[in-house]
Amino acid sequence: MKRARSMAGAATVAALLALTASPTFAGTGKVIGWEVDGKHYRTEIEACLAAARYNSSTGKGVFTGKFERQGEDMIMCEIRDVDGSVGMPQVQRVWGPADDPQAASATAAIGEAVPLPNERGMTDIDDVVFRGLAMNQKLIFIARESNPAAVRFTNKPGYAPKPEKLKAKTIQGDPAADPNVGLAAANPADKRLQNMLSAVGQSYADYVKQLEADKFVVGPAPAYLVMHKVTGEKFYSDIDLHGIYDLRGRPQWDLFRASVLNVRLKDRLIQHGPHNCWEKRNAPEAGLNGGPQPPVTVYMPDGTLFYLRTDKQMQAFYAKHKLPWPYAKGAKARWCN
Repeated sequence: MKRARSMAGAATVAALLALTASPTFAGTGKVIGWEVDGKHYRTEIEACLAAARYNSSTGKGVFTGKFERQGEDMIMCEIRDVDGSVGMPQVQRVWGPADDPQAASATAAIGEAVPLPNERGMTDIDDVVFRGLAMNQKLIFIARESNPAAVRFTNKPGYAPKPEKLKAKTIQGDPAADPNVGLAAANPADKRLQNMLSAVGQSYADYVKQLEADKFVVGPAPAYLVMHKVTGEKFYSDIDLHGIYDLRGRPQWDLFRASVLNVRLKDRLIQHGPHNCWEKRNAPEAGLNGGPQPPVTVYMPDGTLFYLRTDKQMQAFYAKHKLPWPYAKGAKARWCN
């Protein structure tokens, strides 16, 4: 296998990255893509698939689906050659100036450059799971962005993903300034909570009573953290799916319910059905939760990713890929089986 390094040498390769990475890639501007053999690929998966072919002695190497992230601008793809040998070639992210036409065309094709998983509120493991499921099952997964600060609580003792019953928002801000950022809270001064209660005509006092009836308790000011009344667990952001579709645009939630997905994810992160399936998604009582909820990340069957930051980008993507738009005027409430 040419130019591929062995698995045993991965640690050595990581130690040399600071010496081999080119400073010309450290600038700001639009991302062009991941470079393999002088060609640019939009996503890590596409680049690893290309690296498997390029670094194979026969050109028939296979990407195993695993890669190691070495900072923001470098990954190492695990590939297997036809003779069974395994290697981890390096793939570099390439940046260009903001006015670079190549960068502009590449990012325009995917809506926007795809942020790192933890910047989208997702662990690397969960990101790979969604990529793998999309590719293996030939499905389109659309995942809503979560609170990035919640990632640090994933699968840690004393913390759990926010369950469907818990209608509370996670604290936003800088985790370095507030250790509770990323956790669910019921702060009466939170504008998001006020909007939610106003939409359903519920007072804050009645809201707290409902939480207690559902075995939650609200902690003291100033954090107002919501905890489980019995276990004392605190709650962080779950992963909200926007939808799961086959290539004909048919919803596939019945095939991939939470129980199926959660055994693969790092924690029980899927707590309810997709937003596209929610019967109240277009109703006034949905409040701020009504309508499309960008930013979202789209995982495609060919391994590509799309990052859609606005309603307009989402609607254009749905139209391009012939997915039914569930937020159109008059769209039926019952969208999924």
